[in-house]
Amino acid sequence: MISLTQIHEKNSAAIGLRAASSDAPACRPDVLAAGTGEGVSLARVLAEREPALIRVCRGALAVGEGVRLCVGEALLWPGDVPVRVADAPVQVLVVRGPESDGVLSVYARDTFMCRAFDDVAVAWLAGDAAATASRSGELLRLARDPLDAHRSARGCIAYGARFAMGESIDAPKTIPELAQACGTSPTVLKESFRREFGLPVYDWYRRLRMLRASELLAGDQHAVGEVARLVGYANASKFARAFADCMGVAPSAYRAA
Repeated sequence: MISLTQIHEKNSAAIGLRAASSDAPACRPDVLAAGTGEGVSLARVLAEREPALIRVCRGALAVGEGVRLCVGEALLWPGDVPVRVADAPVQVLVVRGPESDGVLSVYARDTFMCRAFDDVAVAWLAGDAAATASRSGELLRLARDPLDAHRSARGCIAYGARFAMGESIDAPKTIPELAQACGTSPTVLKESFRREFGLPVYDWYRRLRMLRASELLAGDQHAVGEVARLVGYANASKFARAFADCMGVAPSAYRAA
């Protein structure tokens, strides 16, 4: 199976493992992939009983009594709630370091928390150390105080654009359209976005779309051509090239792995 770690390491090498920026948190959160086909097994992560934010990238988890966590969903795991594999193979992205009050929290797809976790996944899979540190730090701040984090992000140009991207995966907006939605100019948008997220707007947008495509390919409900359409590609061949460029493997091979 194609592992998340393999994708991360390929892209890290391609960009030369850029160091975290000077304004990144001094004590950076620990971000790692775990599961079947990963260097770190999920069982090992869970055995450490350290509170963590966990996002399902492939397969499904059974959490506690009767809670099923599917692809794209996430949870704040306090460390003492039973978690097991529900659908194998499973791959998850783990951010360790959150403060925990012992309460399990489950986040559905398209909630603000899951979108913030998407941002961590995009940066981590891109192999960008600086963006990963920044986004995972923001995710932990959001986990500690979701209302305050949402208020601070709501008026920010970069976050406004990020929200618009998430709402238009199947019909991607141009930079002028994103700028108009945020009430600013394309130049200011591009500068604000890169400063906040560490990558150019279109690079981030494309990787977000490929992340969503990988989730769709993890199941068998949609043919590859339909997945292409759902992430905004009218041409399946262009989608396949973009997916291979971001993920290191063709869509059909990713699904078969």
